[in-house]
Amino acid sequence: MERGRAFEECRKRLASIAGALGVDSNSASLAPVAEIVIQSMTGVWRRFHTVHHVFQVGGDDDPIEQLAGLFHDVVYLQVDQRIPLNLAARLTPYVREVIALDGTSGEKLRIRDAADCADDAEFLAVRRLFGFDFGDELPPFSGLNEFLSALVAAKVLAPVFKPEVIVQVIACIEATIPFRVPKAGAPDASEVLRDRLTALVAERSLGWSSLEVDAVVQRGVRLANRDVQGFASDDVAVFLDDTWHLIPETNHNLLSSSTYTVRDYRVSLQKMHGFLSSLRPDAVFRRFHDEPDEVTHAARVAAAARNLGIASHYLGAKLVSIAFLEALSLRFAPEVALSALMGELAQDDAYSIGTLESLLPPLPPAPPPRDDIEAAVRSLLEQGRHVDVQYDIRHSPIAALFLRTMGFERMTSLHKASSEFFAALAAAADSHARRAAAEHFLAGFDGSLTEKIAACIGELFDRRRRSLLARQGAG
Repeated sequence: MERGRAFEECRKRLASIAGALGVDSNSASLAPVAEIVIQSMTGVWRRFHTVHHVFQVGGDDDPIEQLAGLFHDVVYLQVDQRIPLNLAARLTPYVREVIALDGTSGEKLRIRDAADCADDAEFLAVRRLFGFDFGDELPPFSGLNEFLSALVAAKVLAPVFKPEVIVQVIACIEATIPFRVPKAGAPDASEVLRDRLTALVAERSLGWSSLEVDAVVQRGVRLANRDVQGFASDDVAVFLDDTWHLIPETNHNLLSSSTYTVRDYRVSLQKMHGFLSSLRPDAVFRRFHDEPDEVTHAARVAAAARNLGIASHYLGAKLVSIAFLEALSLRFAPEVALSALMGELAQDDAYSIGTLESLLPPLPPAPPPRDDIEAAVRSLLEQGRHVDVQYDIRHSPIAALFLRTMGFERMTSLHKASSEFFAALAAAADSHARRAAAEHFLAGFDGSLTEKIAACIGELFDRRRRSLLARQGAG
């Protein structure tokens, strides 16, 4: 969404929220609020966590949820690699950066000590509801972004909205910390939030009943479930479309589609495969009391289990194909652009060299799939996902060819072999060891098919050479 249009849409949404909460909807103070949201959500690396996402997560029915939705991702350090200046001004009085001096990598964020920090009403509420105290280190993958986003929301919204609104927004943003699994015998995250909120309500003398406290937690659960709603899609391709927008947010090399290497692409797939394979379906969606009802919750968890299972096999198949290409590429260079092997994604000029896919042998006939997972994986590899992305094509021609040629069980076995190959590359002391690992891995494929694909890549190289000569002649 274009920035100007996004700003106007955000401003209108804020005016509607303000009206519903009894605030002057024409207040000039709403424009700076919209500006903060749009600046954050249109960052250069954002592909999934965008303006559209925050509108979607906030929903259309509840003004508190809408307000929390707007702010729940304004800070996302793993994506943005920084905190925008306008946000930093609101955070630095409470949070400081600690530079590692002990040889460990990177910087850490820590809440300031009590003597160095003004414990105002908004910051106290954020600390209480997130369970952090003065001097605490903020964990990078379990609450840091949400804590900072909630603190920004509290400071930005405090001049406009009543304190009880701010507290509810903070609670809803805390609920969006994802994929939390309670320890055995411990309460789940919603119960913990309810207890913290109950204590804060008493401390601040807000006068809420237990039912009103529960209603706030239920708002947070609805917000959190919309945040991950793609996991419950009936169409696994929709779930993977979201995944393919997430991948480049933390793998920035992929945004240079003609220069990222085979290894860049492989590492990004490895990280996503590891992440999705480690997720427990019952940790994706939340339930508190009757929000949502038991049938709806069970259906979401079951859909998440199915989508995660299919995604794991799909990414495994793609890792086999990218391992194959990486092994082939090591025969002539240590780092090769993926486009050099596959052809350019854009093929719209007079010097187009075509694609590797156009040179590959046709897919052989295949037996009927044995189950739903195999059918879904085959469809995804051959037909592809739904949405185009600039760094990749929708389908997977080499993985599809391997699956048709070798079958599902053999592909699963080769996925294990590819993991061993990647480990061998990481441990290799020199180029000779890397090439030896590559040839060992390639020996697991049918030799004639390997040579056919190698010949197709060779033809692509010849076409590129002829194209460069033609450009020189035209110049």
